[in-house]
Amino acid sequence: MPKPKSPSDAPAVLAPLKEPALVRLRVDQIIPNAGNAREHNAEQLRLLQKSLEHFGIVALPIVQKGTNVLIAGHGRVEALKAAGRLSDVIPCLEVELTNEDALAYAVTDNRLTDLSSWNLPMLKAALVEIDNGAFDVELTGFTADALDELFPVDPPDDMGLKAGADPDAEPPLPSPSPFLGTFGSLGATGSFVATQPRLRTSPDSWMGNWPIWSSPIRPTTSTTSPTRPPSRPRARAQSKTTPCPGSSFRNS
Repeated sequence: MPKPKSPSDAPAVLAPLKEPALVRLRVDQIIPNAGNAREHNAEQLRLLQKSLEHFGIVALPIVQKGTNVLIAGHGRVEALKAAGRLSDVIPCLEVELTNEDALAYAVTDNRLTDLSSWNLPMLKAALVEIDNGAFDVELTGFTADALDELFPVDPPDDMGLKAGADPDAEPPLPSPSPFLGTFGSLGATGSFVATQPRLRTSPDSWMGNWPIWSSPIRPTTSTTSPTRPPSRPRARAQSKTTPCPGSSFRNS
C-alpha cells in the first residue's frame, strides 16, 4: 500500500504551478476516463441537467492534453450527453499530465470534495434566503425529500392531536376558572351540576356573581416551521371540534 510522503520530503523550492489552457471542444469529442471510479445515478444526472440549463458551464471540465480524455467533470459531460447535446461546443481546461497523474487527479478531485462538510445553520439560512418564491430551490441539488430531512417537522394527525393521543378518548372534565374555588360534579345524566360555587370577586370585578367554568377545547396546532423555506410549507391540520360536557357550545 502506498504511503503519503512526509513534509520533510517536500522540495525546498516550490515548482511553478501548472497552468491549464482554455480550449473549446464538442461534447462528443470529450472521451470519458475508463479508470474513473465515480458513478452518477439518474437522479444526479437530472439535477445536473437542470443546473447546466440554468447556470451554464460554470465549472469547466478538465481534459488531458493531446487525448481529450476527461480528468474531472465526468458528471457534467455525462449529463450533457444524456440530454442529447452532443454537438454543443463547451469550454474546457486542458492540462498536460501523464496518464498516471491524470488518473490520480481524477481520484483526488472527488476525494478532497468528500472530506468537506456543511455548516448546517449557514446552509439552512442560505436556502431560506434564496427561496423567494421565484427561484427553483431544486437547482441547488436539494430535492423535496432532502429538504424534508434538513427541515424536519413532526406533523400532527388530521385532528390536530398530539402524536400518540387517542382520538376516541373522552375529553377531560372542565377545570375551574382561576376565579373559583372547589365546585361541581357530574350528575346521573352526565351533565355538569354546580354544587358549591365560590366566586372570588374583587371590588372592581365586572363578572358580578356568575360562576365561570372553562371549556375543555382541544387546541389547534400550526405546523409551519419558521426556518423552513417559504415555498415548502406543511399543510395545516384541520381542527376537529369537541363539545363541552353538559353544554351546547362547540369550538368554531
